[in-house]
Amino acid sequence: LFRLEPTATINNNWTAKARIDYTIDPSNSDNANHATVNRAWVTGQYGATKYELGKFPLYTEQGLVFDSVLSGAQVTFSGKKLTGTVTGGRYDLQQEGTDKWAAGTASFGGLGLTYKADQRFSAGAGYYYAANKTAMQSLYQADSAKIWDLGMTHNFNNSLRLAAAYAHNSEGNIDGKYKKAYNIELAYKTAVPANKGS
Repeated sequence: LFRLEPTATINNNWTAKARIDYTIDPSNSDNANHATVNRAWVTGQYGATKYELGKFPLYTEQGLVFDSVLSGAQVTFSGKKLTGTVTGGRYDLQQEGTDKWAAGTASFGGLGLTYKADQRFSAGAGYYYAANKTAMQSLYQADSAKIWDLGMTHNFNNSLRLAAAYAHNSEGNIDGKYKKAYNIELAYKTAVPANKGS
């Protein structure tokens, strides 16, 4: 897999971005190579407000619920301590990496809030809604997913960080599973790709 992430400046406020994945199969002598545009979107910045339009990365609290791609729009309002994000669009269900879903896309809406008290502590909360009756009803026992999450991060010092997140789905079920998820992470230092030896 060879990945390119080009960017192009449109004007002082807007930038175009993309992600192109180029797959090569060295075991295949016919040199059948495939290039796929996985993301293509524009991002605009006006003061403390950021806009993203197109097929862009979707990332929720610590990536616990969503770490994927959405086709739609996202607006982020940033204050001194509080940041709010509103997201809407269409979500490809096949991104979930399971053959249980019927092929299709779901209508998606989300609201996220992040509070950064200081350099040491931050907390976040979000609510996300995804619906597709045809694709979800037979397996999921509901027409939609309604998920909320909570998370926090505490930096003890420059080397030690604790992060935790919890998510709960209040609608539907799959084989009696997937109603909740959680993540606890203790990190010591952080590798920085630009700094050799970090």
